[in-house]
Amino acid sequence: MPRAVLEWAACPLASASTDARFGVEQQHGAERSLALLVAGAHGRALAAALATRAPGLPLDVLEGMAPLPARAHTVVDARALDPGDDVPGALSRLKGSLFLLQPSRTLGVRRLVALTREDGSDAAAVAAGISGLIKTAALEWPELRCAVVDVAPDLDAAGVLLEELAAGLPDREVRRLPGPATSTRLVPRVVARPVGHGARRAHVTSSSVVVASGGARGVTATTLLALAREARPAVLLLGRTAVDAPEPACCQGLPDEGAIKRALLDDAKRRGEPVQLPRIGAAAQAVLAAREIRAFIGALQGEGARVLYRAVDVRDPAAVAAACDEARAAFGPITDLVHGAGVLADKKIEDKTPEQVDRVMDTKVLGLRALLAATREDPLRTVSLFSSVAGRFGNVGQVDYAMANEALNHLAVALATREHAGRGLVVKSLNWGPWEGGMVTPALKKLFAERGVAVLSHEDGARHFVDELTTLADPAVEVIIGGELAPEQRSRAATGHGSAAEATAGPTRMHLDGASWGILADHAIAGVPVLPVVGALELFSRARPDVRALADLHVRRGLRLPRLFEGGHDVEIREQDGTLTLVTPGEGAPHYTARVADAVDTAPLDRPRGVLPAAASALYQELLFHGPRFHLVEAVSACGEDGMIAQVRGVRAARWPGEWRTDAAAVDGALQAALLWARHLTGGAFLPTAIACVSLAQPGDGPLTCVLKARTAPTGPRAVVDAWLLDSDGAVRVTLTGVEIHRLPDDRAFARRPDAEAGSAR
Repeated sequence: MPRAVLEWAACPLASASTDARFGVEQQHGAERSLALLVAGAHGRALAAALATRAPGLPLDVLEGMAPLPARAHTVVDARALDPGDDVPGALSRLKGSLFLLQPSRTLGVRRLVALTREDGSDAAAVAAGISGLIKTAALEWPELRCAVVDVAPDLDAAGVLLEELAAGLPDREVRRLPGPATSTRLVPRVVARPVGHGARRAHVTSSSVVVASGGARGVTATTLLALAREARPAVLLLGRTAVDAPEPACCQGLPDEGAIKRALLDDAKRRGEPVQLPRIGAAAQAVLAAREIRAFIGALQGEGARVLYRAVDVRDPAAVAAACDEARAAFGPITDLVHGAGVLADKKIEDKTPEQVDRVMDTKVLGLRALLAATREDPLRTVSLFSSVAGRFGNVGQVDYAMANEALNHLAVALATREHAGRGLVVKSLNWGPWEGGMVTPALKKLFAERGVAVLSHEDGARHFVDELTTLADPAVEVIIGGELAPEQRSRAATGHGSAAEATAGPTRMHLDGASWGILADHAIAGVPVLPVVGALELFSRARPDVRALADLHVRRGLRLPRLFEGGHDVEIREQDGTLTLVTPGEGAPHYTARVADAVDTAPLDRPRGVLPAAASALYQELLFHGPRFHLVEAVSACGEDGMIAQVRGVRAARWPGEWRTDAAAVDGALQAALLWARHLTGGAFLPTAIACVSLAQPGDGPLTCVLKARTAPTGPRAVVDAWLLDSDGAVRVTLTGVEIHRLPDDRAFARRPDAEAGSAR
């Protein structure tokens, strides 16, 4: 089963042209604004700095729980810069951010940014849990560009924010630290790394006293049973279910939930009590839960563990402290903590209620606080927090769970780096992927397998837990076990311990469907969507977000997507020795290949001359096959044997939904210009087949000019051109060299047909 750790790799910003609005767009001529949410002195100082340094930026500063303004285009939540003095206050503020941001989609917000400032305090660590909100929002609201930026305490937050906004928010998660120039910019990498079995130490032994929340049932129980088998410690189990009272006589000996419900129903009728089916169901569940816990206690004792069970609410500090006092009296000082308690209340962001959020987040965050407070004077050796991949990557429907688990991850790092961590305390925040059983049904397991998500067996999960507490080879605090590596993270998954640049990445699986790639309905041939060259370029960039240029990009065989709107298609990006390959899982032959490059070497611009008389409105009738969302060439101002000048639209102007790492629309517009140029000179239909080198720039604002320069004339079946995309100031944003286009056998290949029109009408 996969195991990975979190590392941070340098990823400098590419240069970006800016204006006084820093990407805050107008809509239908109406002014839109940057809404800045603040909660204290640091936030107010940020607002003042933005007003001074970006006077052309429309700014709305909101404090407290003031609602978002209707004109908000970009929302920056800076409330975490002032998290408060304690964990409850920071948690309350974090929950408030969720409800403040709930209407973002309804208001038409286009960008969502959270600023954090981790200073080693628990309050700041909890506030950093907002990253779970941002990552989940990016999944639930794909039309928004979302990012969380952690700014070191001694850095200029306003300068960092303006830089990230000007660059178009290229990365979802960023850490800015003091550096040799202004700052060092880091992004997270999930690096596959087996725990190893070289150096081992029995952190947990027969003399250990383990306190485990949520430890009597489910995943935590499975891991504790394996630990008992290995070490035979004393264990204090904290759960929500009372087990002391005997179960109703009518239920004794009955084997399953159905029989128990019928017995409880008959018993209520005999007693003349009103029959309330929800209460009958809850009572049956309580009987089964108590049985499960008693059986588990017996299993632990059978492995040689000494066991004490107490039914307490882990959020209640007094109750937790009292239970820990009993454990000390029975077994001695507490040496190990396992915080496995958790609650789910799955709903989309806009449907979350305060009661749901309280239950989900308080169990994780306030539960840990109560456990640490109750064991403050104990000689702790290990602290194991059961987090989730929902925190690391976000998860649809689980925004509060993602926030709670991200808070756990950050609290674990803060705990591990404090002074007493130097005395040998082992701290692990285990970001578990899905486990077999429970919520993972056979159908869901099959879906996970199709998406490349590993599902942990109970045996493997338990083994991972024991390995983490008995192996010294890896001091990593945040560990990902058996979970899906998100595309932007999985690209750096390495099997060894080399640097990010040296690592050979494992395969990155991505899913293409109508929800995320619906624009491809307008890139259909004979009614079947086809992944364009720029689609491969975008997928390569998502797999390797640190790369700024690609070389030797080749179309090996077209990728048709007939099921795009009926379940979608999986693709894989594989990397070997710097070469990226796009394949269909289970097939060997590649669709696209490219090589990682450092930069693009270009010749000086040489604008061609000549005029093409065709109007832009005629370009997409017979000359090109593209549907409306791929109508990216707005006008052709000059054309001749040595090249062409055209105006093209980028991702933002074309309103392509979702989050794009490259300006794929602008690059496609440049490729379309090459096809138009060849068509103008020869009358033939051409398609792009290779690019010698292309720079990767994030989407920008404003119009773009494509300057096309011929290398070879299209007199035969092949031609080669170079292309530059310039912004309104004449600065080069994207460079393409050695673009090869090949002539198709049928010069009327792009003529409109009824089936092609149907394909572009989705």
